[in-house]
Amino acid sequence: MKIDKRRIKNANESIILSIQTLVILVVLIGFLLGFMYLIFKVSYWFILLIIPLIWFTGYFANPERHTI
Repeated sequence: MKIDKRRIKNANESIILSIQTLVILVVLIGFLLGFMYLIFKVSYWFILLIIPLIWFTGYFANPERHTI
């Protein structure tokens, strides 16, 4: 059975891209929450409530990308 190297390369690139986007999202959300905490002195409970909200809205906005 011949292994298609292009397919493997594409899979690796997509994995790397998804990891990059995930890291960028985490960093951006971290900065956002940090600024919110500094400016508004928001309690940590409020921040902990916001994180799953962002997560779920991202999940429902594009469900075909998230295969569980």
